[in-house]
Order: sequence, then C-alpha cells, then structure tokens
Amino acid sequence: MSKTGGGKGTNQYAVRGASQAGRQGTAVLDDLSGASDSHRFASRRDEVIYELTLDGGLDDVAGSVDSGCWYGLVRFNGSERTRFGGDAAIVAEDSQGFVDVDVLSGSEADEQWAAIVQAESDAEDD
Repeated sequence: MSKTGGGKGTNQYAVRGASQAGRQGTAVLDDLSGASDSHRFASRRDEVIYELTLDGGLDDVAGSVDSGCWYGLVRFNGSERTRFGGDAAIVAEDSQGFVDVDVLSGSEADEQWAAIVQAESDAEDD
C-alpha cells in the first residue's frame, strides 16, 4: 500500500459516528493536514482515521499483527467522505505498531480489499 499525503482540513471538525452502524462517540479533528504527534502515523489525518477503527468504525478486518500485519476497512459516511477525501480507507498496522492509511474511492477500496483478503487467505493455507 502506498502512503497518501495529508488531506486538507480546518480546525475543530468533528466526526460523528452515530449515523453509521457500530460507530459511537465523537472524535475531534484538529488540522488534518498537519503532522501527527506520534511517529506511528504519516499524518494527523491517518491518526484520526486509525482512531475511528478503535471506536467501532470498522467494516471488515483481515490479518493480525501477530502474523505480520493487521488490516482494517473503514467505509466513510457522507461527512467523512468530504473530510477525508475519499469513500473508504484501508488501515494497516504492522507488528511494530506503525500504521499506514490509504484513502480510496469505493471501487479502489473494493479491489484492494479483495486482494488483501485473498493474500491473507493464501498465507493461512501455507
């Protein structure tokens, strides 16, 4: 997966997950184009999207950090599409805790997610 640059945003956006099943609470977003305070993320936007995965915002998961890499698929609701600049994100966390986030269109996300699921399935078969 390739790293994507930070999206553009303004201070104090709020992501409200109540309209999407399984997502609860509010995550406050500061400037999404800025750097993350943690070395685990390429940008603040990536960190905020990862936080959505911790708040029940996952639509699907594959892999495990124990076996090398964990993957999560997050499909954005309407306001999140605007804030993050895509329809969905694929989040990858490696065994050292580093996180990579790809924000994609719906069809790109579907294609990449299918490839990830297939690769994880093939790895389990070995």
